[in-house]
Order: sequence, then structure tokens, then C-alpha cells
Amino acid sequence: IAFGNKVVKGVLAKKIFSKNFNAFESVNESPVLYFTKNGVKKNLPSREVVGGFRVENKMEAKVISITMTPGLEPDIIDYAVNKGYKGIVLACYGAGGVNTETENFLPAIRRAVEKGVRVVCITQCLFDGVDLSLYPMGILAAQAGVESGGGLTLEAAVTKLMWEMGNK
Repeated sequence: IAFGNKVVKGVLAKKIFSKNFNAFESVNESPVLYFTKNGVKKNLPSREVVGGFRVENKMEAKVISITMTPGLEPDIIDYAVNKGYKGIVLACYGAGGVNTETENFLPAIRRAVEKGVRVVCITQCLFDGVDLSLYPMGILAAQAGVESGGGLTLEAAVTKLMWEMGNK
């Protein structure tokens, strides 16, 4: 995304201001370019060219995001599956915490995965990303079939899942 005085990778971009000209920020990594009055500062990754350019524009529209909140009930997962959603991005707590006690989401997640629904976990935190191996709630979620979204933002996780499922 080229916006304001910088260029950031789309998968790491987060809109942090609704009106400010520097509305987008790069999460967990420096922007790839900065434009200053002294010129351009580059932070470009090294890349090996592995083929020609092509556009893959097939997208699976039936992907939903669900934000974990206190009081959210696990039947929201069953509802999404029954409505035909093929992918679910769960915006979880911290390093990938899924409700496992009072409102235990694990059985609903298992049912969804058994029906072929992909369930991806991202964090509600702005920095550091998901590590499902860090705490018991994340470990149990991974064992139930949840995939880690790593450091992806919500926007990137939804779009990437839509693209992957449309182009599998």
C-alpha cells in the first residue's frame, strides 16, 4: 500500500487513522519505502524471481471473521457453518487464546473442521502475532484444527484465506 509518505506490505498493513494522511502503518515490520525530503529510504526484502507475473482473481466469498469477546457463544461457529461459510477467521485473545472454559469453542471448531471448514486464528493485539504453542488455550485450539495466522492482520487473514480457498 502506497499511502502518505511510505509503502507498506499489504499483508502487514493496518489502517490506524480514519482521517490522517498517514492512515496506514506497517505492523511487525518496517515499511518497505519511506519518502522524505532527502529522498527515498529503502527497506526492500531480497527476493528471488521465480516466474512470470500472473493474476489469480478467484476468491471464495464465503469467509467470515469472528471476534472473540466475553459472552460470545460457540454456536456462532455452527451458525456460520450452517450458512455455508467455508472459512472462518477467529480474532482471538493474546497469542491465540480461544474460549475453552465457560463458553468452550473447541467442540464447535472441531465440528467445523470435520466439515471441511478452514479455521484460522489471528490475534486482536496489534503486535507480535499468534503463537498457538505458547499457552494451553492455543495448543488446544491447534489440536482442534485451528490454523495459525501468524502476524497477519485481520484484513490480510480474511483476504488471504478467500484467495487461497478460491485458488486451491
